[in-house]
Amino acid sequence: MATYDSLTDEQKADLATYDTTMRGAVVSAVGITKAIDAASLATFGKDRIDPIMALLDDGEVVPNSTDLGSAKDLTAVEYKSLQVIVRGVLKTLNDNRSLIVKAIGINA
Repeated sequence: MATYDSLTDEQKADLATYDTTMRGAVVSAVGITKAIDAASLATFGKDRIDPIMALLDDGEVVPNSTDLGSAKDLTAVEYKSLQVIVRGVLKTLNDNRSLIVKAIGINA
């Protein structure tokens, strides 16, 4: 295995560029969790929304009720997939708090 010092200048520059982008993405992800009440979202989603989604056929349309630019309606299966993504991100961030704090140097 190589050491960091044995990398070429180009490899070190590539790693530094990627490092800045990756850690910036982590900062943004942490910002998302601070902007929402993740525990409330999870509880409300599981207690109130999951039972509703279980009633809908996969192809049923869930209307877009947001003011997000050109956001479209989603089918029930797409909506459930979006829930999995959001819940997965929140769980991953929560499960890795100490690494995130080390990586971005703030209280995540």
